[in-house]
Amino acid sequence: MAVEDSILDLTKKALGLDAEYDVYDMDITMFINDAFSTLHQIGLGKSDGFSITDSSQTWTEFLGGRKDLDMAKTYVYMKVRMLFDPTPTSYLVTAYEKMIKETEWRINVAVETIIASYGDIYIIKDDEEFPLSAPKGAVGYDPVSGNVWRNS
Repeated sequence: MAVEDSILDLTKKALGLDAEYDVYDMDITMFINDAFSTLHQIGLGKSDGFSITDSSQTWTEFLGGRKDLDMAKTYVYMKVRMLFDPTPTSYLVTAYEKMIKETEWRINVAVETIIASYGDIYIIKDDEEFPLSAPKGAVGYDPVSGNVWRNS
């Protein structure tokens, strides 16, 4: 049975495969993780990276429910599509490559904008409390969990 919001299942659906059809799961999982490695390098995701092993990992888990970064779903699909089922024409390959590059740029800009708009950033380690002296609007970041929050 398909897992709602599953990264693997939704990518398979975008590729035209049924969630229960698992013949190519190992290949698709490898390609998804390749895309996540690139997303990590451009600043999206948890500080220690993110990968999937099966259909139990979800987009909500990766994006934390952030709708402003939903383009990551399209990005992962396009990367997987190019590796798993490349289009037969050079025109479409070029079009996909351009869309992938644009989406990488847009994700990078979104991540940098999010970080730049927060002001002071506090790294919180080992279950420390958010500093009482932190100004309103300051951001706390836990590099272990990847959680980010704003002092309001």
